[in-house]
Amino acid sequence: MELTYRTLVRPMPVKHNLAALCKAAVPDRTKATNNIIKTDYELVDTFPHFPVLKKSIAARCGLCWIVRKALRHNWAARPMEEWGVGPLSEQDPAFADLLNEPWDCRVRISSLNFAFNSFPGSQEAKRDTDANNPSPQRGGMVTGMSLEFGPPSQVLHFKVFDSIDLDSQERSHRGRLPSDESLSDDNISMIQGWASDCESDHFPCRVLQASAAWRPTRLLHVGSDAVANSEQPRDPRLVETEALTDSTKALRYAALSHMWGDVQESAPPLQAMNYNYADLKDGISLGRLPRNFADAVETCRRLGIEYIWIDSLCIIQDNQEDWKREAATMHMVYKNAFITIAATWATSSHDGFLARNLDVIPAVKIEYAVNTASSESGQTYDDAPSGFLIVTPVHEDGAGSCRSERSLSTRTIHFCKNKIYFECRECLKSEENEPEQPRSSDPFQLWPQSLADNDAAKWYECWKRAVISYSRRRMTVPSDKLTAIQSLANEMAAHVSAGSYIPEAATWSGNMERELLRLVESGIARRPATKRAPTWSWTSLDANIGYFKGMRSVDCPTPEALSPIRFQRHSPHMVFYGNQMHVTQIRPDDEGSWTSASSFPYAIIGPADKLFARGMLDFDNRDSLLPIRPGHSLCYLHVSNSQRPSGLLLKQTSRTRSHRIWERVGVATIFETAGEVINPEGWGDSCRELFQDIIE
Repeated sequence: MELTYRTLVRPMPVKHNLAALCKAAVPDRTKATNNIIKTDYELVDTFPHFPVLKKSIAARCGLCWIVRKALRHNWAARPMEEWGVGPLSEQDPAFADLLNEPWDCRVRISSLNFAFNSFPGSQEAKRDTDANNPSPQRGGMVTGMSLEFGPPSQVLHFKVFDSIDLDSQERSHRGRLPSDESLSDDNISMIQGWASDCESDHFPCRVLQASAAWRPTRLLHVGSDAVANSEQPRDPRLVETEALTDSTKALRYAALSHMWGDVQESAPPLQAMNYNYADLKDGISLGRLPRNFADAVETCRRLGIEYIWIDSLCIIQDNQEDWKREAATMHMVYKNAFITIAATWATSSHDGFLARNLDVIPAVKIEYAVNTASSESGQTYDDAPSGFLIVTPVHEDGAGSCRSERSLSTRTIHFCKNKIYFECRECLKSEENEPEQPRSSDPFQLWPQSLADNDAAKWYECWKRAVISYSRRRMTVPSDKLTAIQSLANEMAAHVSAGSYIPEAATWSGNMERELLRLVESGIARRPATKRAPTWSWTSLDANIGYFKGMRSVDCPTPEALSPIRFQRHSPHMVFYGNQMHVTQIRPDDEGSWTSASSFPYAIIGPADKLFARGMLDFDNRDSLLPIRPGHSLCYLHVSNSQRPSGLLLKQTSRTRSHRIWERVGVATIFETAGEVINPEGWGDSCRELFQDIIE
């Protein structure tokens, strides 16, 4: 049967009656498979008031109350919007038929599943699941709940605390409700324990002795509150570390990772300038500090850390020489900090990150009991597990923030919305004490700390993630992009050939093929008014940079005439050598597969009006390449035999006595998705040309 939208909006039968509805929504841990506990919860209700759920709420069903509240809060702007596309416009004629499609307002609510996170360590899991004496936790912890609703299919997520986990006899397996205050006594003790265990026990987190005594040029002394012995409180003040006693010893300090915010729309944070530098050394009242800075000072005071590094205060912002010198050592700042304090959910320096609002978050406490007759695992209970669930909707907490400070820090405390995370190279922990997440499963890997790790491929992968992150950051001074990433290059220099870094392009010659073939991933690309790098460099654009994930199959032959690109520095330019094909036409590709069209939407036409590649333009044709006008000279420059895209699209801009001058306008692939060459005959001697030119 063909599935159409009309099928989705027809009435659906109710699978369970209301009496059985909530009894099915319980976390039976014997059914846990692949960290999921599936249930039979399912019903059909009516938009927009959901009367079935409303009737159950009248019978004091807490689960139906929290589900209905989340449904009404998260409902799409259009009930019939296509998943993942965003609200449909009523003015768009392309959707007229869809928006006029009859709909009976039936909404299917189903697939209610619980997230079940297993405890690390085979011995712990074995002991917990011992059939002769099973622990109520059954080797893991219930941490969340999700359910689907639609049409169209959408998902709601909830945080869940199960009393079985909250009452665990084993402290390391005991769930923990969030504190009312970020810096509660319990949280301070917890953070200090995390940091102490990491410092003493985690080998991957140990900073080499050679750099342990390193200290930043300046730090902010956090001052002190009034104390019991009537000592006068002291304001924070800027200090020069060279003047501190015994500069040969390690200095314990914290570092702040934060976002300045859009300084065009709001006031910039307090900054060290030449005119106020002396005043900042005399003292800074807490009232002058932006909320992020004041919260960071308070955190350090509670943790017993005397100093903190904050970029806008510890670098003199209107002194270009100081900025360049200090920015180049930023990798050392975060690597040698005892701890990094990350204002993870704050979007500007004025937001703050300590405030909590647990009282306004909807939550419900639900009593439950597992029906032992429904167990599918063959295991039985002496006593049917029962207890209560605390369920609350999940709100984005920003725990996935991706910044270079995070990648270089030895250990980080993430202050998220109503939750604290601890991250190091050994583990990822949270305030709620969920089972530790192994770092191997984390898609964001921290940069290696050991000098012994000289796997170039690993370091180039770290660099790729840094480029993606930096390209998305809105810098106060966009021209600082090259200077800012220099610190990461300095960190890499000891692990790959130091001479292979090209500072004017923020590119590694040993990774040139991959770096040349970067993409504009989303949004609009712009070239800055003042040129800051050659167009083949990612830093030449203000754009969201990405890299295509497809690698070409090596089983498919490549025309013998094609070889990977070569390059040589002819100061002040880089001359590239390779194979090129003259481009006669670029047009929207109406004949490629859906996959090709979505990734490379343009057909690249060469001599004899033959298709030989599919491409993607950096500027979505805002440079008026389509159609190709008289005077335009375009070519495809082959870069790699093993990647998709496989080469650059270039436009000639001028020429010198010895070289033509080109600029990059996009990328293209001569390979199909399966790896075959699109037009292998097209690379004969009559069509192929040698490229020996400059790309500016």
